[in-house]
Formats: sequence, structure tokens, C-alpha cells
Amino acid sequence: MSTIGIMYKQPRVFAHDAWPVVIGAINYTWNMNKQFPGTMNYAGILVTNGGIGYAPTNTIVLSQTGGASAPATLIVDTVDGVGAVTSFHFDHTTAANLGIGYSVGDTETDIAGMGFGCTITNIDIPNTQEAGCCLYFSPAAAAAANINVIMEGATYTGDSGVDFGYAASDVRTFTLVPVGSFMPVMVKQITSATVTNDILALY
Repeated sequence: MSTIGIMYKQPRVFAHDAWPVVIGAINYTWNMNKQFPGTMNYAGILVTNGGIGYAPTNTIVLSQTGGASAPATLIVDTVDGVGAVTSFHFDHTTAANLGIGYSVGDTETDIAGMGFGCTITNIDIPNTQEAGCCLYFSPAAAAAANINVIMEGATYTGDSGVDFGYAASDVRTFTLVPVGSFMPVMVKQITSATVTNDILALY
């Protein structure tokens, strides 16, 4: 809040939610206003082929082209007359449904071979479009680690050549973050960590 009382962004004094951070998980909240009519460019993917023969409530398990270590699963909402997907969503009640290890620009298909195809467009931590999140490092982690992050102030470019959608110069490194600590910075993405940590995003 400014000194003249105008609020510029949502104040976050205390966390009201927490989300497990998974590096390379698809950001199911990205572009959810579907601001590009005529295309399915939301929920962290751009659909390039709607496929054929799908029905509402079908699940699509994405391939792992590009080095993802676990697949993402989406759910079909609507289809056209030939069964091409016209809308979809991710079931985010389980973080595993969003995959692990995807990069921006990866091209994925339905492993069932029904023609659905998409490009990964965003792997930010969910719900960080308007404001970043703070981080909590679980005491279960083995040791302090160097954490590479994209801060709230970075500008999204969608650049597939950098893997995470931002310029390489936007990566900031926090050295030897101790376990069991709270990190009061506003972050949109963790790009890598030298030691595997259980990290929670706090909103």
C-alpha cells in the first residue's frame, strides 16, 4: 500500500494456502482467462491438435518428450463432432497430475495415440500470475542448498530455448538456504536446486 493509501497489489501478510513445489510441473492456472479466442492456450499448454475420438471426462496422459520424469494428466471437458478436444482442464487436487520435469517449448502427445498434441507454455508455480509466492523449506531436507529461482519481477517471454519461459539473466541464486526456514521473497518459479528439498509455496 502506498503512502497515499492506494493499494497496488494483494497484500499477503499471512499465508492462506500452501502448495508443494514441483520443478517442471505444468502451471494449471496459466492464462485461465483464455484471452486468445479461437485457440486453446491456457492451463500451461497450447493445444496444437485436438485429436479424434475423445469424449467428455476422458483422461489424456501426456508423453514425456524433452526429459520429463513423470507425465501430466488432463481431463477432456468438451469435444466437437469428430471427438476433437475443444476444452479441457487439469485435475490439480493431486500435484502429480501436473507432471514433473517439463520445460517450456516441449511438444507432447497423448500416449494413447488418439492424436491430441500440445506445447508446454508455462511451468511457473500455480497462482503466481499476479503476485509471487514465498517459500518454506521442509526440515525433512538433508542439508542446506543453493536455490535458483525466477522472481516476481521477471518478465515472462515464453522462450523455449531457456527451458523455463524467462531469460537466463532473470535467474537469481540464493546460496545455502537452511532447512526449516521461511524465505520471504516473491517467487514465480524454482528452476533448480543443488540438493533435493521438500519446498512449499506459501500464498
